[in-house]
Amino acid sequence: GSSLTYTLTITGPGENAAATGDLDVTSNVTLVGNNSTVAGTTGWNDRIFEVAATSTFNDVTVANGNLPGTTSADLSGSMLVDPGARVTLSKVNFQGNHAQFGGGLVIEPLGGPGTSTITDGVFSGNSAEPGGGFITLSPVSMPGTEITSNSASNCAAGGSFQADAAVTSVSVHAN
Repeated sequence: GSSLTYTLTITGPGENAAATGDLDVTSNVTLVGNNSTVAGTTGWNDRIFEVAATSTFNDVTVANGNLPGTTSADLSGSMLVDPGARVTLSKVNFQGNHAQFGGGLVIEPLGGPGTSTITDGVFSGNSAEPGGGFITLSPVSMPGTEITSNSASNCAAGGSFQADAAVTSVSVHAN
């Protein structure tokens, strides 16, 4: 199928009903992108997705998220996976996102057994103070995933930052 770009234009961070800003995933969902892109418009001031339920994302690019705040609540320019939620990501590309913490992706603690999985993903051109590519506080398996050309302005974790979490099967270079 042909790829499409879905541009988010209703700005306004800080609410969790998908009325403004990011798309809030509050129940289990499978998103099949067919090589499409979900992106913030010029001047966008929120992440793209906040995931609060077990979810699967396939074959989609998440781009131009921007959450430039100054507090530890300003997590992920692209996708925030809330505590207790699990994600399975296949062929998901996180590109050109920015946040105070975790430019591309932040996975918060699972709150129980389990692992999130990112297969054949790409983290590229994302930026944050720590964790330009991603931050994970939970185990994540990343077979076939590349983390490249991400930056961190305030520490050495341009590609990724992990706290008490195992990250396996991933290729990291030029961060």
